[in-house]
Amino acid sequence: MDTGFDINRFKNGTPSTDQYERQLKRLTDANKEVVCIEAAVREAIRNISEMDGRSFVIYGEPQSGKTEMMICLTAKLLDTGYNFRGLSP
Repeated sequence: MDTGFDINRFKNGTPSTDQYERQLKRLTDANKEVVCIEAAVREAIRNISEMDGRSFVIYGEPQSGKTEMMICLTAKLLDTGYNFRGLSP
């Protein structure tokens, strides 16, 4: 049974492996389009990992999916080993 979010999973170093896919499934189950979110997450990860980016701006029209993209990006970063203290996996 899924009991929801448990911060202790992250404090104890238990690696996350499926948060991103779960977020995408939540959106597709709600009939939301995820192609743009996937592209934005992919480019943000590339900015962080390949280009050594330390910051970037997410912008868009109201109700364009910025918050959902940030939720998915956070999930992807956790899944790939990034932590809350910095951007090193």
